[in-house]
Amino acid sequence: MTLFDNILLEVIFIIFPLSIWMIYQIYIKNTDKERRNISFDVSLFTMIYLMTKIYTPKYSYLLYFCLNVPLILAYIKKREISFLFITVFQIVFMNEFFGEHIILLLVEGTSCYLLYKVLSYRRHDYTKDAFVFVLVKSAFAYSYFLFKTPTVYGNTVELFQIFLVLLIFYFLVGFTIFILKKSEDMILYSNAISLLDEEKRLRASLFKITHEIKNPIAVCKGYLDMFDTDNKEHSKKYIPILRSEIEKVLTLLQDFLSISKIKIEKETLDINYLLENVIDSVSPLLKEKKIKTDLRISDEEVFMEADYNRLNQVIINLIKNSIESMEQKEKKILKIYTKENKDTIKIMIEDSGVGITSENLKKMSEPFFTTKKTGTGLGVYLSKEIIKGHGGTIKYASELEKGTQVIITLPRIENLNYT
Repeated sequence: MTLFDNILLEVIFIIFPLSIWMIYQIYIKNTDKERRNISFDVSLFTMIYLMTKIYTPKYSYLLYFCLNVPLILAYIKKREISFLFITVFQIVFMNEFFGEHIILLLVEGTSCYLLYKVLSYRRHDYTKDAFVFVLVKSAFAYSYFLFKTPTVYGNTVELFQIFLVLLIFYFLVGFTIFILKKSEDMILYSNAISLLDEEKRLRASLFKITHEIKNPIAVCKGYLDMFDTDNKEHSKKYIPILRSEIEKVLTLLQDFLSISKIKIEKETLDINYLLENVIDSVSPLLKEKKIKTDLRISDEEVFMEADYNRLNQVIINLIKNSIESMEQKEKKILKIYTKENKDTIKIMIEDSGVGITSENLKKMSEPFFTTKKTGTGLGVYLSKEIIKGHGGTIKYASELEKGTQVIITLPRIENLNYT
């Protein structure tokens, strides 16, 4: 490969891991500092691995310069451990593969580390201080390559080539620092956008809950204005209405508070036993609504770590939704069955109700979204969060006038034996 090919490869080996780091930071958004540092270290070590994996001995001075770019990036991000690791790696690599004098390499490594400590203590502009490393490294480079005897490098090392690579090294350091700064700006910008979106959703939620509370309170106020305490007919007529409206508000507030206070207390339980208990509890309602049931639940014990009350809450809520969706249907069938494999158990709940439009299906898990006239729109959202807290998933499939299917997937405990 030509010198130009080698330069192009080294540039790619430096920019590519840095770009992946930027994309990763944007993707995971507001991550903790330790994870950010580890991911940056990985990108530095990836640069070194790629650069040393494909190198041409003829242009060893190019590799020497380029290996200093991760070192300078480690200084800018104040990754002292990574800085030391890269320094030691440079010493070993240059001595092992290019036969550079170990004493000179140790002097260079020690000088750079002392420079790192001095510059860090002064707390100057890290970007400007990075070029101090460039100058120091350049000085050592000249001492290595310009004063080598011809028997080592022969005609391959020319002053012009070294000077050209040195200029490219200056440019590459500046360009890499520019990319790093722009990456950090993009990460901050992405995080700011996420926070704005979160704030927007919070405002929308508060607006919806205010609207939902306002309606029943307005109804209560209207009836109270008309209420005549001396009129018994008013008491019989208005008190149940007032009670109903107040219960709506209390239910809404309770559901809203539950969003931020979902506490999962896991214990070992048999999920099939839980399902049987739920079905027994809703059987009177199913008979009253004249709903036929198709139950296919195994008699075998299937154990998992779960919160009995929370899962009970989810299943009952889903069954009630199915019952409500079949109110106006002549054919009313509710199917509940399970499917087991080695690691998970699936709970399927199907109904022959009115179904859900594809547009509404996409909004199902959003807080406060509901198609019911009296619903809070929090039941489905809470169910999703509870299942998520168990390490599972909940999915909806529906077709208008043909019904809805809900699939809950939960992790199970395999081969649990009690002694």
